[in-house]
Amino acid sequence: MTEILGDVMIQHKAIKGILFDSGDTLVQPIGGKWWPGAQFHEILNNHDIRGLSWSRMEGAIEEGIRYLDDHHHLMTVDEERDQFRTFYRIVLEHLGLRNPDTGLLSALTHARVDEVDFEVYNDTLAVLEKLYESGFTLGIISDAWPSLERKYRLLDLRKYFKAFVISAQVGCCKPDKRIFGRAIAEMGLPPEKLLFVDDDPHYVKEAIGLGLNGILMIRSGEPADADVEWVRDLEEMAAFL
Repeated sequence: MTEILGDVMIQHKAIKGILFDSGDTLVQPIGGKWWPGAQFHEILNNHDIRGLSWSRMEGAIEEGIRYLDDHHHLMTVDEERDQFRTFYRIVLEHLGLRNPDTGLLSALTHARVDEVDFEVYNDTLAVLEKLYESGFTLGIISDAWPSLERKYRLLDLRKYFKAFVISAQVGCCKPDKRIFGRAIAEMGLPPEKLLFVDDDPHYVKEAIGLGLNGILMIRSGEPADADVEWVRDLEEMAAFL
């Protein structure tokens, strides 16, 4: 059976595997925002940090993320902790706190790296279980850091995925063809038998250009790119497989 979705033609019976983005596709940040972190303000209050220039927060986050992007190739969680200590130092100094102490930086880093700072959407567990039991090969391809895999284990999600491809460990982010190539290789299926699901239309388009099927996930609002077929949730995505 064939489904024509916008300009994308998906052969239902041809799909054998599904590659999912993680953030804003399967999971969402606790507190509603990924940056600067779910416990950021609580930790600052616990350390009695006052007088920061909160109007500079957007620029502080941008500066910190620029540092992370420039040093994104790392393999271990220990390396990740080192990176995020520097990230939070950059953010705090941009907000006006000079020479933040190591205890504060360690607390912020621990909350970001070692604790689970996201939660699954309501449909995630049920749909993953259904797809897994139906024989689909599942995988993750995420612009993220090494700790993501451990967090998936803590949420009892890791068991569903054959492939688990993290951009930091590959050394490049989506939509670089190298990260897609790694994911395709780990799935053990040809691109035309894979469906890629992501909340970024540019990434979905690039995946389609590499021979994968692609669907855009828009959990809220409207898609900015009408050229890419989209769904509201995982149940809608799974309905035509």
